[in-house]
Amino acid sequence: MLKLNRGFNDNILITGVTGFIGRHVLYELINDFLQFNYSGEIILLIRGNSRADSFKRLKAILEHEYIPDYLRKFTLDDMLRNIKIIDGALGDDDLYDKINNSITNEKKLYVIHCAGSVNLFNNENAKSEIINNNFNGTQKLLDVLNNYTFKFTFISTAFSCGIVDGEIENDYSSYYGKSDFRNHYEQYKNTIEKIVIDYCSSRLIEYQILRPSVVVGRLIDTPLYYTSKFDVIYGWTKFFWHIRNNVGEDTIRIQMENTSKINVVPVDYVAKVIKNVFDSDIQFLNIVYPRSTVNRYMYGQMLKAIDLDKFVFVDDLPINLNKHEKFYYRLTHKVYSPYLNNIKNEYDTSYLKEIMDDDYIKEIDFINLAKFAIEHDFDDSKLSRV
Repeated sequence: MLKLNRGFNDNILITGVTGFIGRHVLYELINDFLQFNYSGEIILLIRGNSRADSFKRLKAILEHEYIPDYLRKFTLDDMLRNIKIIDGALGDDDLYDKINNSITNEKKLYVIHCAGSVNLFNNENAKSEIINNNFNGTQKLLDVLNNYTFKFTFISTAFSCGIVDGEIENDYSSYYGKSDFRNHYEQYKNTIEKIVIDYCSSRLIEYQILRPSVVVGRLIDTPLYYTSKFDVIYGWTKFFWHIRNNVGEDTIRIQMENTSKINVVPVDYVAKVIKNVFDSDIQFLNIVYPRSTVNRYMYGQMLKAIDLDKFVFVDDLPINLNKHEKFYYRLTHKVYSPYLNNIKNEYDTSYLKEIMDDDYIKEIDFINLAKFAIEHDFDDSKLSRV
């Protein structure tokens, strides 16, 4: 596996460090900075909230009960050694001043932009959230960095290509400007990618676009299975977790095409790839597993873990719905259906294989991923807050 060049002494700015991917990127970088005695700074844009100021939020991340075991050999002071906090958010009116008063322009700056909302709904509220947090936030971040020599790494999604057939390459240039997307989240990730490319290319700024697929809990670094939020595949399973004791004799018919499949990747794999490539000359990379997972297998395993057996997968939308089916199709299916049906992509991972050893490709243990969620009642608030 590749590592940062020894003697790395440039600065790194990370956004979204309180999020699932962002915090794991931070964990990886702290480990390398301390292990190899790097002299640069890891600069974090963190906004305090009603529960804690920005430092306390960072402290909660570094003292989290599920922090990777590889960091437990370090003290809190060790982990804070190379870190600088900018107390702020991408929406701040004074973001330019906060950035320029905190970061020297005497060193090259690597920007790893992880911040953003994952909202798969197709309503106007979702669109507004995506525009404000993802689109406007990225545009503003680029603008406030114009005094720096920097490289911009944008963490997008493998689904920013929209609805396409066949094997997907790392270069999405042929997908920009298309209109066939599953939701606003995909569409605006696609739009932002093009903005990043055009903005950086016109100013001779280095850029990089990295695209994880569906991100699940840890499978490489102990303690295993940790996730910070029960959404996406956990969100789908959560519906059935809440109704599991009330199903009675009803069988729930779940529309899910027999051949549909989706790519799933653990968060620690994603973070290790980001850590390994952000200072490389790679421009585009999908951070995915070598093979996509058949949906019926994946969700069948998740339902098995919650002890729900009164279900059957069907190819077509059922008729004469029972009360649980009506509930499911009204609330949950309309959000997840585009990822359960008419999707069967694989990805070109030939270059990814040169970056990550096969030892890091762990079998995805959906049963234990679900059990972690069960232990916390699929309730985000029961995880340690940051």
